[in-house]
Amino acid sequence: MKNFWDPQRIDAPSRPGAMRQLLAYGAYCKSPYLMGEGFHDFLRRHSSPVPEVWAIYPTDYDEKVKVRFYKDYDLRLLKMCPDTDLNHIGEEIHKVVEAILERVEIFQSLQKKET
Repeated sequence: MKNFWDPQRIDAPSRPGAMRQLLAYGAYCKSPYLMGEGFHDFLRRHSSPVPEVWAIYPTDYDEKVKVRFYKDYDLRLLKMCPDTDLNHIGEEIHKVVEAILERVEIFQSLQKKET
């Protein structure tokens, strides 16, 4: 994992190219100009074509942490190995879907207030 992700260099200009790319996938879709004029501020901040970026990486050593989430960057790194329990992948998918559904409910209530 250290070949493509180094938490100490997350804000450094010298971070690895793969790291820059992962961060860009989520960040470049968060422009306030994508939605146009007239959007509620909450919708503008929380509407994105990419709500979260996932990187699933293989590992053959016993790494204790299966999931790393960087909230400031909406980036989730997930460990995946052959012949190991992958329940953590399903749990993470469930969390993301629940968060999206929660945002949909908020969006709908905001739209009802505005009409």
